[in-house]
Amino acid sequence: MKLSDVPLVPGVEHRDVAVNGVRLHVAEAGAGPPLILLHGWPQHWWCWRRVMPRLAEDYRVLAPDLRGWGWSDAPRDDYSKAAFAADILALMDADDLDRVSLLGHDWGGYTSFLLSLEHPERIERMVALDVAPPWLGRLRPRHLTAPLMGSYQALLATPILGPATMTSGNGFIRRFIRYGSGPAMRLERRRARRIRPRAARPATRQRELGLLPQLHYP
Repeated sequence: MKLSDVPLVPGVEHRDVAVNGVRLHVAEAGAGPPLILLHGWPQHWWCWRRVMPRLAEDYRVLAPDLRGWGWSDAPRDDYSKAAFAADILALMDADDLDRVSLLGHDWGGYTSFLLSLEHPERIERMVALDVAPPWLGRLRPRHLTAPLMGSYQALLATPILGPATMTSGNGFIRRFIRYGSGPAMRLERRRARRIRPRAARPATRQRELGLLPQLHYP
């Protein structure tokens, strides 16, 4: 699927930025204080299309595709959250952005946590959606469901089976998005297209790394 096949979003422009040997696609709109939107798995900048025009009334909004997703390069390896954070920091440097605000969802939310914790002088404020913080808190009864909620990661991290699941059709992604979004969610057909084969390797590597112990801060 080409970027030109995606419906236009009013006021949004597109460009590529080279960071850490990877070409990142960036969707951008508006002017003002910089605000970076970081998507989750298995998404790209398009997930922000409904909020970007509104946010662009007050901010310079940048919505990059994380490495391996959307229209950014997909290297063979290195899909750790630390690599995502390093890419965004390099993007900030390339655009001469001293301080930014961050809004991240899922893996983008975890990337926002890492940037805020490791480079607090570069982050004005941060909001993370639908992701646990990278430190241990008090255990609660609902945490007992965590293994069940994350069981799909074992499937996607399995060699051969994981990539095959991601590229054999759109059924898995449709069910995943519907389950994660709630009963009132309506899925647009164009959003339900299968993930491109080039994204199977990033998806599998991300989930392999997602099963490893996370970095915890005191």
